[in-house]
Amino acid sequence: MSMNEVEKEWRRLYQDFESHASQYHDLTLSIDYRTPHHRPELPSEKPNHVAVLWQYFGNAGHDFNADEFDPTQQTDYGHPSAKVTAYGLIAGVQTGLFKRMAHRAGSLLPDEFRIEITRRIMENVVDPEAPGKPVFGCNQDPLATWLNFLLMIGSTLQPERFRRRTLPIDPFTASLAPIDFLLNYKPQQQSAKDVMDIAEFTSQRFKIALSFPGEKREFISKIAEDLSDRLGQDSIFYDKYYEAELARPDLDDILQKVYHDNSELVVVFLCEEYTKKEWCGLEWRAVKDLIKKRRDADIMIMRFDDCEISGLYSIDGYADLRDRSPKDAADLIYRRLESRKKDGERSNSNSETARG
Repeated sequence: MSMNEVEKEWRRLYQDFESHASQYHDLTLSIDYRTPHHRPELPSEKPNHVAVLWQYFGNAGHDFNADEFDPTQQTDYGHPSAKVTAYGLIAGVQTGLFKRMAHRAGSLLPDEFRIEITRRIMENVVDPEAPGKPVFGCNQDPLATWLNFLLMIGSTLQPERFRRRTLPIDPFTASLAPIDFLLNYKPQQQSAKDVMDIAEFTSQRFKIALSFPGEKREFISKIAEDLSDRLGQDSIFYDKYYEAELARPDLDDILQKVYHDNSELVVVFLCEEYTKKEWCGLEWRAVKDLIKKRRDADIMIMRFDDCEISGLYSIDGYADLRDRSPKDAADLIYRRLESRKKDGERSNSNSETARG
């Protein structure tokens, strides 16, 4: 197929996935693992489909002996001698339809994306300090390839945890974002790695996002370091942690998505310098929309001074940082995050009681 024909097919698939996403099908996609200590629980809902996504057998010359490997033992659920086998589990009335559409999407993926998907999964699975060369395989079936892509973009593909996880949105909806990235893919200007770096980043969920002016970086960097020690660096959106991902012409779109959609708690450090910075103004627009939508639990205001801020009033609560250290500020933020989580758990509990 020519490039124009491939693009037309991607656009047709996008429209088809979008049409079914708008119907709110009760369809789920999960990932589960078979290890020596865990056997996956197959879906009880019918119809369903189980696909082997990848297998890790160990490291050659260390804990894998090629002479003892018997390829004839291969089954529909993978080779039984694998140390870890990952499965994609689709369940719901529209399973058959989604399988056909996903198979088509996977068959259109360029080869370099297949290679990059395999490389990224293997990096997550294999201990880089372990001796020997890893023996690892990704299922190259188009359906399995597309499922791996969705789970990766959806920040659900975290093999190091080896526990079942379900994509937070239905597979039809989840398929829209990767197709959007592929439609903007320019083979002569970008690599598969570049595209997947930004795709993973813009779909990543952060526990905390920090919005501040550069003049306060020394103070904020200590807060980011403290919170990273407690929650993991991947949980904190602090610009210095993502310099490569943020070095892009469409940075404004990326920042809006991070602050508006992809963070559990947005912490804004207000001061006179904040009101004068263009990028801070962009981030504040996202925060103001959260305020408008009454998503108060998602916002924490911290102040270095009493400057006037558009959209914020004297009755709005904040934490005063003038007599506090970065450690004190990090403690407050952590406590607020924990309080937010407990409120969510209570809300879910009350909802379950009401349904019961």
